Amino acid sequence: MKLTKRLTVLAEYVNKPYASIWDCCCDHGFLGMALLQSEHAQQVHFVDCIPSITDKLTARLAENFPSSENYFVHNIDVKNLPLELLSTAQESATSQDNPLDVLQQPHLIIISGVGGELTLELVQYLTEKFSDLNLEFLICPVRHTYLLRQGLKKTRLRLMNETLVQENRRFYEILHLANYHQPTIETYDLEGCGSKLWQPFGHEQISYLENQISHWERVLNNTQLESSKYKVAQSSLREYQLIKVANTL
Repeated sequence: MKLTKRLTVLAEYVNKPYASIWDCCCDHGFLGMALLQSEHAQQVHFVDCIPSITDKLTARLAENFPSSENYFVHNIDVKNLPLELLSTAQESATSQDNPLDVLQQPHLIIISGVGGELTLELVQYLTEKFSDLNLEFLICPVRHTYLLRQGLKKTRLRLMNETLVQENRRFYEILHLANYHQPTIETYDLEGCGSKLWQPFGHEQISYLENQISHWERVLNNTQLESSKYKVAQSSLREYQLIKVANTL
């Protein structure tokens, strides 16, 4: 199957072994199926709360992966991911030869295609609920990215990497986060407008930055704006303007 540019970039981030991969709000399941073929996870879980989607996906997976036992389809809310059950089962099934290899592998939770506010709510909930597990999040919100970042800064998540993707004249920010320390991988503090997102500072970054500045200027011109939202708009505009200055000196 041919992935879109955005899904291709998301798939490229999955380049090491995981105990499990959770393709949340999976829609057609194209990303999860690509990851199932890559064999980077012992199990790939397709998650969506809409029965018609999971029913169609179950049939599609049975047709395309008839002999595979490495995938599961869940018709549940993302907040109900059964990570604790999976971790217990893996611990019981781990061989004595390499007991640590499997147990130390993180779970990767992918949340793409939903708004930033819902993404933040889900990430906060899962990090608190499964604070004893090694988790990584690969997220790609469709809007409200600045507010999402502000909320993520209050968690203990660290940034592993981030990328800007342009697809069908829309921009998407992809963030790869972790809740655990990895000695061999450098991690970074989360920034309100991104840090690695602007490296290199090419044509896409310039266009996206101008779009963000124009957006927040329009927000500030709204005379009916609530005081709290006005302060957020002021702060975000200032940060984006500083990025522009820093990259055009």
